[in-house]
Amino acid sequence: MTDFQPITFGKYTLLERIAVDPVGELYRASRPGENGKAQILLIKKFLPHVSQNPMLVESFSNSARISSLFKHENIAQVLDYGSVDGTFYIATAYLSGYSLHHLLKMSRDRQRPFTPEHGLHVAAQVCRALAYAHEFKDPANQDTAVIHGNLGPETVFVTYEGVVKLTDFGIHPGNIRESAPQLDQMNAWLAYMSPEQVTGDRADHRTDIFSLGILLYEMLTGRRMFQGKSMEMFSLVRHVKFEPANQVAPHLPPEMCDLIARALHKAPDDRYPSARDMLKDLERTLATRPRPSFRHGISDYFSTSQRTAAVPHAEEEETEQSHSQCEKEDRDFSESSASSSASPPQDKPERTEEKVTRGKVPSEQDPTREPAPAPPVQRRRRSMPWVIGLSASLVLVMAVGLVLHGSDRWKDRTAQEVTLADAAIDACQRGDYGQAVSGFERALAARPKDRDRLSTPYARALEGLATQLLKENPTKAERLLVTARELDPRQGHIYATLGLLYLNRKDYPKAIDAYQKAVELNPGIADVFFNLGYIYAVRQEYRKAREMYSRTVELEPPFLDEALFNLALVEARLGKHEESTKNLERALKFNPDNKQVKSYLERLDT
Repeated sequence: MTDFQPITFGKYTLLERIAVDPVGELYRASRPGENGKAQILLIKKFLPHVSQNPMLVESFSNSARISSLFKHENIAQVLDYGSVDGTFYIATAYLSGYSLHHLLKMSRDRQRPFTPEHGLHVAAQVCRALAYAHEFKDPANQDTAVIHGNLGPETVFVTYEGVVKLTDFGIHPGNIRESAPQLDQMNAWLAYMSPEQVTGDRADHRTDIFSLGILLYEMLTGRRMFQGKSMEMFSLVRHVKFEPANQVAPHLPPEMCDLIARALHKAPDDRYPSARDMLKDLERTLATRPRPSFRHGISDYFSTSQRTAAVPHAEEEETEQSHSQCEKEDRDFSESSASSSASPPQDKPERTEEKVTRGKVPSEQDPTREPAPAPPVQRRRRSMPWVIGLSASLVLVMAVGLVLHGSDRWKDRTAQEVTLADAAIDACQRGDYGQAVSGFERALAARPKDRDRLSTPYARALEGLATQLLKENPTKAERLLVTARELDPRQGHIYATLGLLYLNRKDYPKAIDAYQKAVELNPGIADVFFNLGYIYAVRQEYRKAREMYSRTVELEPPFLDEALFNLALVEARLGKHEESTKNLERALKFNPDNKQVKSYLERLDT
């Protein structure tokens, strides 16, 4: 990390420069707050070619003034703006998480592309922010005609809680490009501009829809849509030349490819007429998809062992902490000379063989405690960020949407049949799985040929109800899960829940089979690897247990300290005492409040 001395900037203290882009520099800053406590925030200092241009400063000031009035969950709050010694700045609320630019880079580097559900979730939250801004009226109830104009991965931010925030409203590349020192500085922007922006034609709110289409394309295909040098990219954007999503990613469902294609029409009149219209299609598609497989959505998917504030800008400084610190563990056990007969501290084998489960440190006084759910499906479902904000009209949108897309099979449905199916979907979204299952049964009894269309939400309802019954009625839960698996055999989380059921029964062979199928379908469920590690430890297959806990650590889940602790115990069993100690230290570094790790390290020291 490079040295940075705090700088006084008006009433603010600049603590650290964390990013730079063609417009300005972003700093972590502080200012005096209430009760003498410093308030941490972000300051964007605009570069001289902007700050010394009166027209740009006036334009940005107007945008900042309007943006400061926004009160929306998906828009970063503007706290202040102005000039200090001739340098224009904007102050915004401090956010902890990652820019979408960083998440896309991580997904490429780790070869873990966005799932369709996560990509749609991010796009839907961005679309909500755009719809709010485009329709915003000032205090005099006058339309403000706000457009973002700079929508790209650097201006989309995802917090650790999975909330998407849109930043930098009104900082239009088109306004800046003539004053930018180098054309190459525009390259990052060109890749996300609309054709009307690059040609200088009049741009309205539909330019944001085009840019959002690019983001959705890149999240779902894992590939940049426009690539090349500045002038080459200028031509590509101007003529909208790119490889269609269905050719880049043939696995994508047609409705997703159609959604992307509609947003990316060259002519604005052929795109979605408004962000609100695009949002309806995004929510309709999300409602018919399986929920994201990670408990807290995308924030857990990309969580790391050291959480620091990231910034929504393209070029992170070298001072920013690496987000890939947990390197891949060596799992070539055939070359290991460790002996499983080594003699670690006396309590270590018992600790290893406890029913250690994700999310809760095992109690030393209760070595026979039953495991908590590995993938806590019910809790994960409640935490899904994309469910928040679904309105009652979504059911109607789903019913009408397929008609608008030319699906003839909807045309002869009666009002009662529509109500049965859509009420069941609505109940499933609310988490009322018993009512949802009954609703799907009635809907399919009335119209059996809808089975394929309803298979995914029906399977989701069955799995949700099974999860609620795991302890009190495991036999019925198993029957529900088997039915869900038959309805939608592609969903890894169904097999994960089956694995948990067999784990609770101590039917380890069946649990292993179910978990391995879950991993085959979705290799990103950290809870599954964690519980597989426990099973192999119970069976004294410590090399396999080490592999599973190492895979858990690779995924860097929020319970990383627990995964490292269990990995350390298994490594001690294998005689790998140096590695064991290092992982205990890593666990304590990740969570200094983990009393169990502290206690264990203290016993090792003595």
